[in-house]
Amino acid sequence: MGVLPQGITLSPGGARAYVANRGSNTLSVIDTATDTVIDNVVVTVSGPGGTPSGGFTYVSGPGI
Repeated sequence: MGVLPQGITLSPGGARAYVANRGSNTLSVIDTATDTVIDNVVVTVSGPGGTPSGGFTYVSGPGI
């Protein structure tokens, strides 16, 4: 998990939880079946980032 975690959302079906980490500009991806962080995505302010499936993930917060 990153610094100052704030905000959480679940994927459809609840298999993944996504936590915005305000203090480290990252997004933690959590496997809810094992309660483990499986990825930490760096959030950039300058533009959108793609997902492995070609979609987009949007994160909002102060300065983003």
